[in-house]
Amino acid sequence: MLGQLAPCGGGPVIPLLKPKLLVGRQSFCDVALRYAAVSSRHCELEFLAGYWLVRDLGSRNGTRVNGSVCASQWLMPNDVLAVAHYRYGVVYTAPAGRPPAALPGMGGGMSSAGRRSPLQRPREGPMARQAPEGPLGASTLGHLVPCGGGDPIPLRGPKLVVGRHDVCDITLPIPTVSGRHCELEFANGYWYVRDLGSHNGVRVDGVRCETDRLKPGCVLWIAGLRFQVVYSAPTSVAEPPAKGPVFAQSLLQAAGLERWQAEQADTVKRNRDDEEAPARPRYNLDDPE
Repeated sequence: MLGQLAPCGGGPVIPLLKPKLLVGRQSFCDVALRYAAVSSRHCELEFLAGYWLVRDLGSRNGTRVNGSVCASQWLMPNDVLAVAHYRYGVVYTAPAGRPPAALPGMGGGMSSAGRRSPLQRPREGPMARQAPEGPLGASTLGHLVPCGGGDPIPLRGPKLVVGRHDVCDITLPIPTVSGRHCELEFANGYWYVRDLGSHNGVRVDGVRCETDRLKPGCVLWIAGLRFQVVYSAPTSVAEPPAKGPVFAQSLLQAAGLERWQAEQADTVKRNRDDEEAPARPRYNLDDPE
């Protein structure tokens, strides 16, 4: 096997078994994607000198690499290949220290080969200058491991903003990721996630949420990207509530919502007791007695 295509939305991976593969909607294609948006002969994948290359075959809905439409382009490990509207993480091991040749019409140089995968692009600032650690190094509080393959993303601070913009602590330059997508916070030995009003949402183990605790080993979805959350949770203390008091309380809670709820419960109980009590005799002023 020369690599895999891992669906970004989840599902079985597609093995890349031959050095040249035809991708399209028809059954005779090497990789048959039976979707109406996919052209009969959509694109071609070719394995050359240790790297995968994609060529669009005049498809109706186009071929994209990391969100950019292309006619022919190298696919680096962890790139996101979109065939029409269907996105796949490209998983394979590229040769070390030997970039692919420049493609004709790409302006020479190594503009395609020299770029990093979007999930590996370093960001400016002190985070990017920290020395790399092992899978759970002492200076990290955990890792986000891409489910489609790729280098783990270290969690090196107790509060991290994740988004598409370079100012974020974790930058995911994918079009479906919002500028400031979500926030991760480490408190009481656990990681928590909070959606920051993103366009494509946050999910934990496939369930969309606004705020939730991230248990070790769970799968965090950021738009269509999936990451396994890897860290060591405490074992000597009681597990906090699933949506514990990590992020700021809502305005209703700050205004005394819990006390109001308790008062409402007491009112309901009193009404129930009155309904179950024996009926009192009724008197009429017109009665002779």
